[in-house]
Amino acid sequence: MKTTASRIAVADTDRTVLELLQIRLELSGHRVYVSRDSAELMEAVKNARPNAMILDYNLQGAGAKGVMEELRRKSLLTFPVLLMGRNLTPENLQEIMQLGARSCIVKPFSGQDILERVSWLMRPAPAARPVHYLNV
Repeated sequence: MKTTASRIAVADTDRTVLELLQIRLELSGHRVYVSRDSAELMEAVKNARPNAMILDYNLQGAGAKGVMEELRRKSLLTFPVLLMGRNLTPENLQEIMQLGARSCIVKPFSGQDILERVSWLMRPAPAARPVHYLNV
């Protein structure tokens, strides 16, 4: 399954997860920039200007929350973010979604799962719909 080449930043402390994601995404035609901590990730974002990011909630360093806050503060959050992690609580998800993440995926996931989620992530976000109220 070939897709349009996109630049995707992938950040996870686990080297095995990074390698698997990199292989799977590159075989699908994406250019992948991997990082094992928040400092490497910020450097990759500045240099590569990715079209999307896959971010582990427990990333070494600032963690997902710190990364998202820094990206927003520096006006670098110009792409969709997919949050991944184990044991994500509703509070974790709400916090990260409020900071700008577009979706999440719970570990473990299959290679096909990640490709489908990335494909969805790369689609334009739906426009906000006006709220219609009924007079009762």
